[in-house]
Amino acid sequence: MITQFHCWLLLLCAIAVAPINAVSRAHIVNSPVGDVLTLDTWDILAPFPSAARETGADPIQAWGGIFEIPRADSSTYPSDIVNGGFAGWTTITGAAGQVSIQYNDTFVNWPLIESWAGSAGSSWMGWGLSDFSLDSDSAVVVSCQGASYFYVDSRLLNSDKYYSGISQTTLYLSQGTHTFFVLISGSETAQFGCSVALAPKDPWVMMNDVLVPDVVDGALASEWISIVVSNNLNESLSSLQVDVTSISDPNNKVTVTQQFYPTLLQGQTYAVKFAVQSTNLPIECSSANQFNITLGLSADGFPVQTVDVVLSCKQFSDPYVFTFLDFDQSVQYSPVRAPAKECPSGGCPVILTLHGAGVESKYSAWTNAYQQQNYSWILFPTNRRNYGWDWQGPGLLNALTTLDYFVNNLPGVNATAKKLFYANPDLILYAGHSMGGHGCWTISTHYPDKAIAVVPAAGWISMRLYQPYFLRIGNSWTDPYVQMIMTQAISDYDDDFYTPHLVGIPLMIRMGSDDDNVPPYHLRRMARLVDELSGNPHNTLVSEIPGQGHWFNGVVDDPIIQAFFDENLPVKALPALPSKFTVVTMNPATSGGKGGIRIQQQLFPFRASRIQVQRVSNETWTLRTENVKRFTIATVSPYASTDIPQTINVDGQLFNVTEAPSSYNFVGSSWQLVEDNGEWVKTERGPNRYGPIEQVLHASNTITIVFGTQDGLASVRQELAVYMANSLYYQARYTVNVVADTEANLTALTQSGAIFLGGPLSNIIVASLAPTLPVQYVGSDFSINNRVFNEPTTGIAYLAPIGNEALCAVLDGTDESGLRKAIQLFPLLSSISTPDFAVAGPLYGQAGGAGLLALGFW
Repeated sequence: MITQFHCWLLLLCAIAVAPINAVSRAHIVNSPVGDVLTLDTWDILAPFPSAARETGADPIQAWGGIFEIPRADSSTYPSDIVNGGFAGWTTITGAAGQVSIQYNDTFVNWPLIESWAGSAGSSWMGWGLSDFSLDSDSAVVVSCQGASYFYVDSRLLNSDKYYSGISQTTLYLSQGTHTFFVLISGSETAQFGCSVALAPKDPWVMMNDVLVPDVVDGALASEWISIVVSNNLNESLSSLQVDVTSISDPNNKVTVTQQFYPTLLQGQTYAVKFAVQSTNLPIECSSANQFNITLGLSADGFPVQTVDVVLSCKQFSDPYVFTFLDFDQSVQYSPVRAPAKECPSGGCPVILTLHGAGVESKYSAWTNAYQQQNYSWILFPTNRRNYGWDWQGPGLLNALTTLDYFVNNLPGVNATAKKLFYANPDLILYAGHSMGGHGCWTISTHYPDKAIAVVPAAGWISMRLYQPYFLRIGNSWTDPYVQMIMTQAISDYDDDFYTPHLVGIPLMIRMGSDDDNVPPYHLRRMARLVDELSGNPHNTLVSEIPGQGHWFNGVVDDPIIQAFFDENLPVKALPALPSKFTVVTMNPATSGGKGGIRIQQQLFPFRASRIQVQRVSNETWTLRTENVKRFTIATVSPYASTDIPQTINVDGQLFNVTEAPSSYNFVGSSWQLVEDNGEWVKTERGPNRYGPIEQVLHASNTITIVFGTQDGLASVRQELAVYMANSLYYQARYTVNVVADTEANLTALTQSGAIFLGGPLSNIIVASLAPTLPVQYVGSDFSINNRVFNEPTTGIAYLAPIGNEALCAVLDGTDESGLRKAIQLFPLLSSISTPDFAVAGPLYGQAGGAGLLALGFW
């Protein structure tokens, strides 16, 4: 049983979210499987300044770091935000399994700080430490909630920071005392909790994270199901297999199409996917409108474990859920709502609406926030999680892939109805709220050519404006030029830069005048920019509701918005192009252009690129370029109101228009038409090979992490690879393969997004790629443009080509400390300021960007 000084807790399931409390030295002994200890007493060292999405910036590192400084003594350390300038250790006891921390104004004068710094001034960080002891060598399940990440002893682990109940790890620990080191993040207040339990004897633990389609009018809306397992063994788990053992409809049969499942490493969490088919229709649902499937999961000769999954039964007129394979071949889902009436000739437009932070897309509070439309589909993508990637990067790709899958397959629509309810892929109304309002700005400004109208509600412009970065710890010592490069790395999601793409598209903004979550400033600013570019002070319809806050009844659909829908949805053509418009990009990899013109290459990467277009006539356009190396032109859609021209004048040179994949390339001092069927992308850097390093996560196949085994850090790399895989699963439901370099297949890796841990000396695959890598190696030293890096604790993260058109990332270090810094450089959530490459030196970890020895774009 699990004991502690004043609390006992017995639970039957080791995956239960467990409370915590403070640093009393908790004690675990051999006990029935499932006993859970919540840690009560914690030694807290806080608060210290922090800033949004800044990595490698822990003020405690200046004094040796949390693993080296004396624990819970009288020492104090400088802190910008504490009255008197110093913070020290305190002991805190939690309640009901959670530790809540709140510093009053006599200790931290929050009103004064926020009066000049705004909400950015309320951010702080610190560390919490608590112990537990084992009477013997034991397998334990550990988890923390509400924290950024944590360690058990020296093992880095992913935290359940959103309290979603889907993050835990089984560890095999020796007899004796072990310590949780928890990185705490707060905004005035903070709350977190941790637990430890004896692991169950089963080979895996099932996570409460099941994706299933609905049954719509007696048929499966789609075929894909995903369940999630975490390897509970002290060894790898292989030969996974899923079968159907029973269903609730005795007159039916459901079959499973097996997929390839990789070997799961110790502690790895993995989303298992498989396709199912029903042989007899209609499916009979229970009186509770459910269809139950019992699955049998087996592996490595272990006894079969059964898993019950429940599918909801819906009518076609209800919002319903379908599942599909996303851009990376992981299973994701989306709700959708059909139009009330049959579609006109040409099909129905699609309202693509994006949810806010913390909102589960399938919940009725969101799907019912929009009333059913007469002649429009409403599609509700997920961002891959309720927080996900802020509708940037993989979140943006998820929205685009959801739309593409839906319009091409019409899941949940029977064969006869498909002809009556056709969804037009070229007529899209973009909408969204809060984080989804930002997503609405992003998708409409980056991919405007199919937009019939845009309706963002309470949407922020960019992360660095919404959660200002100006208080970043590293800024004090960071070269302004380095700050510029770090800003460039995330500038492709500065939606205000892309406002020229909204000119000519009907736009309405919606917000409450008293919104203190996303200040109305963000929407007013975007409206002003579009109005200025349009030459019309009242171009944008502004719907600002007096006295209302962030969310209120009708915020995304009331008579005002419905009138805008009614005006713009029954259309048969896209809005006409203005006689003058501008195509812009910061990154050809993440934007689609305007008017059929797309910038494919830049002269200087991640600098502003523009093509100013004047439609001299329907047949001739004049183009003036800035920082453009290559562009293409192509017909946008059969529903475009304006045809592409027959001739173009590019910086004074006249060309007959040849559509993509032919391109116009700037060579030397002149433009050339290149008619090579797009083959240039195999020898030059095209959009699919632009950075920053996050782009490796945008691969159109499963992400694979390959860890090097050729030196003494093999076990450390394996642990870090599992940490990265679990973090990507948690943040964006990635399905990540983790393999040793000795088991990896280079040919297969050229078809996926590959992340390599270790350089040529430690990783066999990286050694085989060494001649083509942009980083050179001599022994354990590495160099960039003849600058050699060989100091201890130096890490590097960089992007590199692999195969003909794919990308990989290499994370390496001069030692274990350097390798861990490389992991920090890699983006495991949105808006991390790492460009194509970055080298972290001794100061990284303490001083953020000031600790970078080199960075930039290839």
